[in-house]
Amino acid sequence: MTALKQIHSDEAVKELLHQFSSPSAFKRAVAAGALVELPEHAASIIPSIEEMVQTGNPETRETASSVLEGLGPFAIESVPCLLDELRRPDDDDRKAALGALQAIMPDADPRLFTAIRDLSSISRYHIREAADDLEKLGPEAALALPDLLSVTTSLC
Repeated sequence: MTALKQIHSDEAVKELLHQFSSPSAFKRAVAAGALVELPEHAASIIPSIEEMVQTGNPETRETASSVLEGLGPFAIESVPCLLDELRRPDDDDRKAALGALQAIMPDADPRLFTAIRDLSSISRYHIREAADDLEKLGPEAALALPDLLSVTTSLC
């Protein structure tokens, strides 16, 4: 990429991120669609998108998660942020985070993410099901260990 194209490209990313923070749902949606087409800029896109996932209103959080989903494996650094979203009480937040995680880590067993989500449930049934799934996953379940330890400590 030539230096001139890089400058224009960097400016475009900044403008898209500015549009993504707009109160207008339409502008956010258009910017989100464009941002997912720029995986080569993931490193500069992700911090702003993660901030929106963590602090935005519900609609903004869902759209921000969809950008991370669209970036797929290029957004691997967002996994901790999305795992936090799985623990939110809002079902829409959890569904959006689940979709993003599955796109970012397509080789991961989907039971891993649903187990992490279910470990934050108040239902002992869901917690037990999640623990059973994690046991079946073996070493791949390592990502869920902090949640599992937290639940077992609070239940004791």
